[in-house]
Amino acid sequence: MFETTRRVNLVATHTQSTNAVPISRGSPQKHGREIQHPDRLPVRSITSVVIAGKPQRSRDGHHVRYNASVTLASPWTMLPSLPPYVLASDAAAIEQFNANASPTHRLHTELLPEPYFGSRDAPVVLLGLNPGFSDDDAETHLRPDFLAASRRNLVHAPGAYPFQYLDPRFESTPGGGWWRSKLRPVLDAGVDREVLAENLLCVEWFPYHSKTFRQLRTPLVSQQYGFTLVDEAVRRDALIIDMRSSALWSASVPALVSHRRRHALRNPRNVTVSRGNYPGDFAALVALLGTRRHRTA
Repeated sequence: MFETTRRVNLVATHTQSTNAVPISRGSPQKHGREIQHPDRLPVRSITSVVIAGKPQRSRDGHHVRYNASVTLASPWTMLPSLPPYVLASDAAAIEQFNANASPTHRLHTELLPEPYFGSRDAPVVLLGLNPGFSDDDAETHLRPDFLAASRRNLVHAPGAYPFQYLDPRFESTPGGGWWRSKLRPVLDAGVDREVLAENLLCVEWFPYHSKTFRQLRTPLVSQQYGFTLVDEAVRRDALIIDMRSSALWSASVPALVSHRRRHALRNPRNVTVSRGNYPGDFAALVALLGTRRHRTA
């Protein structure tokens, strides 16, 4: 099981349960208050906590705030084997949202979530909003080879095409067609498809499919892992490209704000990675994406 570490502010609630540890992120100090989230993370999702300072007990005496390094295991290893494909930690929030959502905004839990795809240590990271939905997606998600590739991606298993929508087997799928169109300028510049698939990681801000995105009232527990992957990318000095929702990403991963190798595409409505839409050095980007490397994932 892949684990990753991110430095976060935690609020730990004392509990006698050995099955779960309720935690929540502290809100920014400028708000002068603490936001409590009721979600519970399984103990196996927190494999180590290193206290980095004196704990501070809250006024009610039930919560202790720490600055801590938390090693998080990927929650997506616990995704159900059959639909609805929803993590237990997300289920209540998604059920409540879908009960009042329009067909355009409804979250399609009959499809496997796509919180990220690609090598977790890729030199180039794309930041998206959430995976979309088309009527043809359901057929794709019934294919055994696609399901197997998606499951491997969720646990960071190695493969020839970590960025699975560049796999020739899936080029005729809705996702394959969409991604080929967005990466066409890079492919046309001479980058080998398999090499490109090794050098890209896409992380979605929200992991579940919808035709049009509508934000839930509070972030899902599962989103934290995606934020951790991006925080990790900042720490290894990866080149990060905002495709959409720069403000949401900056709020969720504060380290992005000062990251020197971050660019936002000029047109968030047409997120093609092209010379005209990418504000950085496109030739350097193509060279980076076309460099074969030794993968660790």
